[in-house]
Amino acid sequence: MRIFYIVGKMDQDFGGGVINHRNLELLRATCCDVEVFQFEQYKVPFWQRLKERVHGVNGGVSRLNIEEIIIHLREHPVDLVFIAHSLYGCIVKRVKDEFPQLPIVTFLHNVEVRYAWEMFKNNVKSMGNLLNIFFVYRAEKLAVKYSDYLIALNNRDAKQILDIYKKDVTALLPTSFSDSGEAKKEEGLDELKYLFVGSDFFANIQGITWFVQEVMPYVDGKLFIVGKGMEKAVSHLISDRVQVIGYVQSLKEWYAKVDIVVCPLFLGSGMKTKTAEAMMYGKAIVGTPEAFEGYDIDTRQVGGCSVSAQDMITILNDLGHNKERLLECQRYAREMFLKNYSMTASMVEMRLFLEKVICCHSNNGR
Repeated sequence: MRIFYIVGKMDQDFGGGVINHRNLELLRATCCDVEVFQFEQYKVPFWQRLKERVHGVNGGVSRLNIEEIIIHLREHPVDLVFIAHSLYGCIVKRVKDEFPQLPIVTFLHNVEVRYAWEMFKNNVKSMGNLLNIFFVYRAEKLAVKYSDYLIALNNRDAKQILDIYKKDVTALLPTSFSDSGEAKKEEGLDELKYLFVGSDFFANIQGITWFVQEVMPYVDGKLFIVGKGMEKAVSHLISDRVQVIGYVQSLKEWYAKVDIVVCPLFLGSGMKTKTAEAMMYGKAIVGTPEAFEGYDIDTRQVGGCSVSAQDMITILNDLGHNKERLLECQRYAREMFLKNYSMTASMVEMRLFLEKVICCHSNNGR
């Protein structure tokens, strides 16, 4: 099977880029013939970009990108097109119009229209952000409508896609990572230490600000905040017990400094890659329900889950004063990662999905 993988950003300093890269690894591991088309983001005049967005051209895509893809597919036939993001609805429609028998798979990182609404409601209520909801809806609707197969991260997203666009998701493929090994805390570091990982995205800023203001004053230990742009976005939170690091080359060394990863997130969609990453490194996790959305784990065994500041304070103090329970949570996190959220686990799911696609299209005469 020859697969044509269409993707925009592959940077691994944000969750979407991590999953794009993960999906490519999975496709290559299960199908040896994978060609990648990483489209270039052309600079186009503002009014041309606005006109294109009205017609569903979104996600950094331009008409030039679409034409390049069509020309390439005419010259180099493939068996399957795998679209990396539901914002690329314009690509999905054009490919389906041009090659109606060619199966198309679209991967859903989030339910993008709900994500756009959350950004408008909880961030800046500008006319631009309001229009963005319409643009995102238009692009995502095209992706869902013209794709033969849809892959989502979790059941919540699948249900919302069905509610909004009246189409079933074909398969679920939760967040996963290539195993980088456990990050055990360095010896001699007795003070309790917490880590928050996340870029300067509004939901991250909101969540960690709440945590520093409502939880940190009532627990022992020190908090590190690591993530691109956070050194500017939350510099006002710096104190003798809160250190803002910003972007780092290697996250593993920071995981090795801490006992507990905190994930106080109240908004979002999809799954939080930072949760799987913390599990991979064998860290106890204390977070809100949003942080654990889509994860098939016992949240108490991995650390704790609550939207209440008082409950989170109690959980953290319990872990801080009970070394054996803390170690049990860390062991459980690592075990559950290896069982459900490693690349090995995802490879099985991807192989089963591709076999289903092959079988379906063979029966249809392809």
